[in-house]
Amino acid sequence: MAKKSKRLLLIVLYVIIACSCVLVLFYFLTDGFKGSIKTFSVTIGDSLYTTDSTEVHISRNTTMSVHSVDSFDIAIYAHASEENNFSFMLEKESYEWMDLNGKDFTKAFSFTPSDDDKIQISYGSIQEIFISVYPGYSIFFDVNKISSDIDMFDMVITCARTSMSISFSIDVYELFLELSPSVDSIIF
Repeated sequence: MAKKSKRLLLIVLYVIIACSCVLVLFYFLTDGFKGSIKTFSVTIGDSLYTTDSTEVHISRNTTMSVHSVDSFDIAIYAHASEENNFSFMLEKESYEWMDLNGKDFTKAFSFTPSDDDKIQISYGSIQEIFISVYPGYSIFFDVNKISSDIDMFDMVITCARTSMSISFSIDVYELFLELSPSVDSIIF
Protein backbone atom coordinates (compact mmCIF):
# COMPACT_ATOMS: atom_id res chain seq x y z
CA MET A 1 0.00 0.00 0.00
CA ALA A 2 2.87 2.38 0.78
CA LYS A 3 4.41 1.77 -2.65
CA LYS A 4 1.13 2.72 -4.37
CA SER A 5 0.86 5.91 -2.34
CA LYS A 6 4.45 6.86 -3.08
CA ARG A 7 3.97 6.15 -6.79
CA LEU A 8 0.71 8.14 -6.91
CA LEU A 9 2.40 11.03 -5.11
CA LEU A 10 5.25 11.02 -7.67
CA ILE A 11 2.80 11.03 -10.59
CA VAL A 12 0.89 13.97 -9.09
CA LEU A 13 4.17 15.80 -8.51
CA TYR A 14 5.27 15.20 -12.14
CA VAL A 15 1.92 16.46 -13.44
CA ILE A 16 2.20 19.62 -11.32
CA ILE A 17 5.75 20.24 -12.55
CA ALA A 18 4.74 19.64 -16.18
CA CYS A 19 1.77 22.03 -15.89
CA SER A 20 4.00 24.64 -14.27
CA CYS A 21 6.52 24.35 -17.11
CA VAL A 22 3.75 24.77 -19.70
CA LEU A 23 2.45 27.88 -17.91
CA VAL A 24 5.94 29.38 -17.64
CA LEU A 25 6.56 28.67 -21.33
CA PHE A 26 3.19 30.23 -22.24
CA TYR A 27 4.05 33.27 -20.12
CA PHE A 28 7.32 33.91 -21.94
CA LEU A 29 6.12 33.14 -25.46
CA THR A 30 2.72 34.79 -25.75
CA ASP A 31 1.23 38.22 -25.49
CA GLY A 32 -1.44 36.90 -23.17
CA PHE A 33 1.13 37.64 -20.48
CA LYS A 34 3.01 40.40 -22.42
CA GLY A 35 5.56 38.03 -23.96
CA SER A 36 7.40 38.36 -27.26
CA ILE A 37 5.15 36.51 -29.72
CA LYS A 38 1.95 38.27 -30.81
CA THR A 39 -1.27 36.36 -30.35
CA PHE A 40 -2.90 38.33 -33.15
CA SER A 41 -1.97 39.58 -36.60
CA VAL A 42 -3.08 42.40 -38.87
CA THR A 43 -3.50 42.38 -42.64
CA ILE A 44 -3.45 45.74 -44.41
CA GLY A 45 -4.09 45.44 -48.13
CA ASP A 46 -2.12 42.33 -49.10
CA SER A 47 0.52 42.59 -46.35
CA LEU A 48 0.47 40.62 -43.10
CA TYR A 49 1.92 42.19 -39.93
CA THR A 50 2.69 40.27 -36.74
CA THR A 51 5.00 42.81 -35.10
CA ASP A 52 5.29 46.59 -34.84
CA SER A 53 5.97 47.97 -38.33
CA THR A 54 6.96 51.18 -40.08
CA GLU A 55 6.91 52.56 -43.61
CA VAL A 56 3.43 51.28 -44.40
CA HIS A 57 1.31 53.30 -46.83
CA ILE A 58 -2.44 53.35 -46.31
CA SER A 59 -4.35 54.75 -49.27
CA ARG A 60 -7.92 55.96 -48.98
CA ASN A 61 -10.35 53.05 -48.73
CA THR A 62 -7.67 50.44 -47.97
CA THR A 63 -8.99 47.29 -46.34
CA MET A 64 -7.54 45.69 -43.26
CA SER A 65 -8.40 42.78 -40.99
CA VAL A 66 -7.37 41.79 -37.50
CA HIS A 67 -6.93 38.06 -36.93
CA SER A 68 -7.61 37.38 -33.26
CA VAL A 69 -9.87 35.43 -30.96
CA ASP A 70 -10.39 38.51 -28.77
CA SER A 71 -12.03 41.82 -29.54
CA PHE A 72 -9.72 44.69 -30.44
CA ASP A 73 -9.52 48.48 -30.47
CA ILE A 74 -7.90 50.75 -33.06
CA ALA A 75 -6.47 54.19 -32.32
CA ILE A 76 -4.56 56.59 -34.56
CA TYR A 77 -1.93 59.00 -33.19
CA ALA A 78 0.25 61.64 -34.81
CA HIS A 79 3.73 60.33 -35.60
CA ALA A 80 6.15 63.25 -35.82
CA SER A 81 9.86 63.30 -36.55
CA GLU A 82 12.42 65.64 -38.07
CA GLU A 83 11.79 63.96 -41.44
CA ASN A 84 8.07 64.69 -41.59
CA ASN A 85 7.93 67.98 -39.69
CA PHE A 86 6.05 70.89 -41.28
CA SER A 87 4.59 74.19 -40.06
CA PHE A 88 0.93 75.09 -39.97
CA MET A 89 -1.27 77.85 -38.60
CA LEU A 90 -4.09 77.08 -36.21
CA GLU A 91 -6.14 80.26 -36.03
CA LYS A 92 -3.36 82.85 -35.69
CA GLU A 93 -0.78 80.72 -33.90
CA SER A 94 2.05 78.91 -35.64
CA TYR A 95 2.68 75.23 -34.83
CA GLU A 96 4.77 72.38 -36.13
CA TRP A 97 3.68 68.81 -36.74
CA MET A 98 6.16 67.77 -34.02
CA ASP A 99 4.03 69.72 -31.51
CA LEU A 100 1.27 67.18 -32.15
CA ASN A 101 3.37 64.03 -31.70
CA GLY A 102 1.20 61.46 -29.93
CA LYS A 103 -2.05 63.45 -30.36
CA ASP A 104 -5.12 61.28 -30.93
CA PHE A 105 -6.30 61.51 -34.56
CA THR A 106 -8.63 58.49 -34.44
CA LYS A 107 -11.75 60.50 -35.23
CA ALA A 108 -10.15 61.70 -38.48
CA PHE A 109 -10.31 58.14 -39.84
CA SER A 110 -13.32 55.90 -40.31
CA PHE A 111 -13.26 52.14 -39.94
CA THR A 112 -16.19 50.46 -41.68
CA PRO A 113 -16.59 46.71 -41.11
CA SER A 114 -17.79 44.50 -43.97
CA ASP A 115 -19.43 41.09 -44.09
CA ASP A 116 -16.14 39.32 -44.91
CA ASP A 117 -14.45 40.37 -41.62
CA LYS A 118 -12.53 43.16 -43.32
CA ILE A 119 -12.45 46.78 -42.26
CA GLN A 120 -12.31 49.61 -44.75
CA ILE A 121 -10.08 52.50 -43.64
CA SER A 122 -11.22 55.85 -44.99
CA TYR A 123 -10.05 59.39 -44.50
CA GLY A 124 -10.52 62.77 -46.14
CA SER A 125 -8.00 65.29 -47.35
CA ILE A 126 -5.21 66.39 -45.05
CA GLN A 127 -7.25 69.55 -44.44
CA GLU A 128 -10.27 67.44 -43.43
CA ILE A 129 -8.08 65.34 -41.13
CA PHE A 130 -6.98 68.49 -39.28
CA ILE A 131 -10.52 69.90 -39.18
CA SER A 132 -11.89 66.69 -37.64
CA VAL A 133 -9.41 67.04 -34.76
CA TYR A 134 -9.73 70.84 -34.50
CA PRO A 135 -13.39 71.52 -35.42
CA GLY A 136 -14.30 75.18 -35.76
CA TYR A 137 -10.69 76.34 -36.14
CA SER A 138 -9.09 77.88 -39.21
CA ILE A 139 -6.14 75.79 -40.31
CA PHE A 140 -3.56 76.82 -42.89
CA PHE A 141 -0.54 74.94 -44.20
CA ASP A 142 1.42 74.38 -47.39
CA VAL A 143 0.46 70.92 -48.62
CA ASN A 144 3.65 70.84 -50.71
CA LYS A 145 5.69 70.64 -47.49
CA ILE A 146 3.96 67.39 -46.45
CA SER A 147 5.34 64.12 -47.81
CA SER A 148 3.16 61.16 -48.80
CA ASP A 149 6.20 58.90 -48.42
CA ILE A 150 7.04 59.44 -44.74
CA ASP A 151 5.08 57.98 -41.81
CA MET A 152 2.69 60.57 -40.36
CA PHE A 153 0.53 58.42 -38.11
CA ASP A 154 0.73 55.44 -35.79
CA MET A 155 -2.13 52.94 -35.83
CA VAL A 156 -2.21 51.17 -32.48
CA ILE A 157 -4.25 47.96 -32.45
CA THR A 158 -4.90 46.67 -28.95
CA CYS A 159 -6.11 43.14 -28.39
CA ALA A 160 -6.52 41.97 -24.80
CA ARG A 161 -3.50 43.48 -23.03
CA THR A 162 -1.28 43.47 -26.12
CA SER A 163 -0.68 46.26 -28.62
CA MET A 164 0.82 46.44 -32.08
CA SER A 165 1.89 49.78 -33.58
CA ILE A 166 1.96 50.30 -37.33
CA SER A 167 3.45 53.63 -38.47
CA PHE A 168 2.01 54.71 -41.81
CA SER A 169 1.86 57.40 -44.43
CA ILE A 170 -1.28 58.58 -46.20
CA ASP A 171 -2.31 60.05 -49.54
CA VAL A 172 -1.66 63.74 -48.96
CA TYR A 173 -2.29 65.03 -52.45
CA GLU A 174 -5.63 64.95 -54.16
CA LEU A 175 -6.11 64.96 -57.88
CA PHE A 176 -8.96 67.12 -59.08
CA LEU A 177 -9.92 66.96 -62.73
CA GLU A 178 -12.64 69.25 -63.94
CA LEU A 179 -14.05 69.09 -67.41
CA SER A 180 -16.00 71.96 -68.82
CA PRO A 181 -19.55 71.02 -69.77
CA SER A 182 -18.68 71.23 -73.47
CA VAL A 183 -15.66 68.89 -73.24
CA ASP A 184 -16.45 65.20 -73.34
CA SER A 185 -12.94 63.82 -73.69
CA ILE A 186 -9.33 64.60 -72.87
CA ILE A 187 -6.65 64.40 -75.56
CA PHE A 188 -3.04 63.79 -74.49
